[in-house]
Amino acid sequence: MDDNDINVSGNFEISVQAVKKQARVFKSILKLDKNFHIYIHGDRNLIEQGEEKDGRKYNKIYYKDES
Repeated sequence: MDDNDINVSGNFEISVQAVKKQARVFKSILKLDKNFHIYIHGDRNLIEQGEEKDGRKYNKIYYKDES
C-alpha cells in the first residue's frame, strides 16, 4: 500500500498495444523538409523541438558521446 491506499498486484498482463506504442519511441524517423531524415534509436526525450518567432522550426539534439 502507498500513500493513496491503492493495492497494486504483482501479477498483471502487459498490453500488446502499449508495447507497440512504446516501441515507436525507441526507433523512429524525424523527417524534415523533403530530403532530410534523422534516424532515432533511443530516448526521443533527448530531442527538443521548438519554433522561432518568425515561424521557423528547430530541433535541438542532446547527447553525451559522438561515435
